[in-house]
Amino acid sequence: MNLLSDTLIGFAMLSLVPLGLWHYHTALVITIFLLPAYLLRLSLFGLPTNVFEISVIVVAILGLCQRAVRHSWLIAAQKMPRSVLIFGLCFLGASIIATIISPQTRVSLGILKSWIFIPLLFSWLIFSAAQNQLIAHRLIRGLVWSGTATALWGLTQIGRDERITSVYDVPNSLALWLAPLLVLALWRSLAAGDHSWATRLGILTMSVALLATQSAAALVAVVATLLVGITAWLPPPRRAKWYLMIFIVLAAGSLVYSGRLAYLVNPWTSGQANSLSVRQQLWSVSIELLQHHPLLGIGLGQFEPAYQQVLHERFQDYAASLSTGPQPLPEFVVRDPHNWLLSLWLNTGLLGLFSFIGLHVAIFWRAKWRKPHTQALLLSLLSLLLFGLVDTIFWKNDLAALHFVLLALTLADTTAY
Repeated sequence: MNLLSDTLIGFAMLSLVPLGLWHYHTALVITIFLLPAYLLRLSLFGLPTNVFEISVIVVAILGLCQRAVRHSWLIAAQKMPRSVLIFGLCFLGASIIATIISPQTRVSLGILKSWIFIPLLFSWLIFSAAQNQLIAHRLIRGLVWSGTATALWGLTQIGRDERITSVYDVPNSLALWLAPLLVLALWRSLAAGDHSWATRLGILTMSVALLATQSAAALVAVVATLLVGITAWLPPPRRAKWYLMIFIVLAAGSLVYSGRLAYLVNPWTSGQANSLSVRQQLWSVSIELLQHHPLLGIGLGQFEPAYQQVLHERFQDYAASLSTGPQPLPEFVVRDPHNWLLSLWLNTGLLGLFSFIGLHVAIFWRAKWRKPHTQALLLSLLSLLLFGLVDTIFWKNDLAALHFVLLALTLADTTAY
């Protein structure tokens, strides 16, 4: 980034200081709104970072400087369930071990900072602040506003691009960000009675933007999650059924009209490879890697080079007629297995995978399932987990932070006063 951009970003970050000193929780809401701002990258004292990370660190320091905030941290620490703390520490420990064994320490340290440490720190700030339910609702609105803003940006690309991307580089990145936030906003409106203009605007814009990404996995995840919610918590409002029916029709129409549906069924209709074929190859390579590294995995952020090595070997075997299977696909630049179970196992080993699952089980077990606000958070997390069976839901700055924030808000709802 050039000097002018760095200066403007620095000025914006400094403006958080007086705001945080005047009203700490407002600064926290602004920080949660700035989750996609990880795309604004810069260097601080030679260390690569971004606007979101700096915002988290600034807000954490501001909280440390205020007695009332430190007191709320102490209260939150006393309320933290032991099982959640143990699973969280195990996940952090597994990530540190994965960094130590990594052949590319510098890369793994960057991932440990941006995708593990910062999200965990931010989720702690969210959990302690969300002990006050009024503040928790403001934080959730900050998430919805952030989704609305990125969706509005994406809507300006309709008609210009085949699939919109908003501030991201690919449509699926936008879909991964919007899908859980749409579910969160929609269920809060349908079941929790949040009929504010901001929530309605968010539902409308995020729905249209999600359709415009043409991400079949996102559309299926949203529909499946809403079906789970409507089935589990009956009777649903009539407008919930109408919204679901309209969304299904629009989603199917979008996939058919854009040609995405024909593209997705190509392997069965014409034998032509597509993104599903690539995913099958990713999963196959991942399983092969796990057979060689079942306990500790391959290290944080080491999937791409490991995947490329295995793929090269498969091409060599195929060329030498040592392989009886189909020809490998020449898709070498892939950073993730596109399945959260395989991804966590490869990146953090069995300890990381089990502790991540245990963290969810411990929080879901304690959740107040009958509360509409809790239902919205649980369904939002469920949409991510469903989406993550075929895509990357964690190993990315905004998604890692979003995942831990949703867990923190869900947990806070069980201990809030």
